[in-house]
Amino acid sequence: HECASVAREPAGDGGPVAVVTGAGSGIGAAIARELGRRGHHVVVSDLDGERASQVAHEIEGATWRALDVTDPDACDVVARGVAEQYGRLDVWVSNAGVSKMARFVDVTREDLARTFAVNTFGVFYAGQAAARAMIALGRPGRIINTASMAAKQGRVPYLA
Repeated sequence: HECASVAREPAGDGGPVAVVTGAGSGIGAAIARELGRRGHHVVVSDLDGERASQVAHEIEGATWRALDVTDPDACDVVARGVAEQYGRLDVWVSNAGVSKMARFVDVTREDLARTFAVNTFGVFYAGQAAARAMIALGRPGRIINTASMAAKQGRVPYLA
């Protein structure tokens, strides 16, 4: 499983650079497209590199990176790589998330562990990697964490 692959080189006008995790579909893809529309060089990241590549090709100047946010080393590789490639990292959007749709009694330990790995630890690892890269660059940036349905409708893994 590839950690960081660049589909194509972006335009080099020095505009703001944004990474969006979980951007291979849904809300993440919409965020990536909007940031691109607003002039950011967007790095589309997703566990599924093929989906990330497809979204990146819809956004002028965008690149993509396959990223498993549950792997702290992979998060560091992507954040450092983007910072080195562009000399800046202005926005990091942690959007990757999973949710098992099942009855309470049917959720397995594996389901619960995967949910927490992505939705809790993944947000922490990705944000920490982005912060390290921003600090190393000596430039302030923005780290944005998103959630979707969890705020509106209770889900089994979030009962505590």
